Amino acid sequence: MSTTTTVTPIIPTLPTPTALAGHLDALEEHGWTVIPGFLDGASTARLRQHMDGLLPPVARAGTVHDLRHPIPGAIMAELVTEHHLRLARALLRAGDGLRLLEQVLIRTDPSSDDAGVRGWHIDAAFYPRHRAATPRQTYYQCVHALCDIKPGGGATMIVPGSHRRLVSATARIESSACIPTVKQAELKAEALRLAAIDDSAGIELIAHEGDLVLFDPTCLHSASVNTGASARYVLFQSFIDESADEMNTVLEATGYRSGFSDDLRSALPPERRHLLRRP
Repeated sequence: MSTTTTVTPIIPTLPTPTALAGHLDALEEHGWTVIPGFLDGASTARLRQHMDGLLPPVARAGTVHDLRHPIPGAIMAELVTEHHLRLARALLRAGDGLRLLEQVLIRTDPSSDDAGVRGWHIDAAFYPRHRAATPRQTYYQCVHALCDIKPGGGATMIVPGSHRRLVSATARIESSACIPTVKQAELKAEALRLAAIDDSAGIELIAHEGDLVLFDPTCLHSASVNTGASARYVLFQSFIDESADEMNTVLEATGYRSGFSDDLRSALPPERRHLLRRP
């Protein structure tokens, strides 16, 4: 007798419009928010299993396993859901010009080291005009907790509200006599220097399995050592609008969006393959 295994599709749960508006306000004010119960347990279990199938066994060595495109497996296409697209449109005030910026799977193995951060940084810097544009010429980090992330368990550390200091810093840079640069490394370094953020105000972004953590990439943040008993599993997935010319120029220069896997490309429905299109 043959048996078949039924795979439950990944269908996230979006908050109500009123609740989502509250999350967007919190993201604007504090630079982060947590949407509870975005993914169900079956989906998070499938993703953990997929990661473990691509990685060596978990060992108490504190290794951070970072899987970036090309990531094999049709499950990566399942993650590009209508619910994710609706959320991205709300975040970016966007229409039909969305593009998939990245998918990243990270497993942080437990460590015998003392607790601590791995390096404070920002992922990007934007001028105020990028934020004010419609669609926004920015992006947001969308971190899916694929397990419970407890204090000391390798959570992302973030300095709440630090994005506002970065906004002020880039405004000063843009209004100076210098021609604004689109070179991200230079802009980030100068903005961080001007912002002079106190990282002692950092907090852990703890979450329950299935929660979605949203944070502004211009917030000062850091990975942290996992001193817990088990590995930490997360999925990063973010979108950008095709009209974000300056950020898209940066991405093209590095070739970052050119490496999506053939599995992802072939498994995406035809009506969503434009999400992988490059400028």
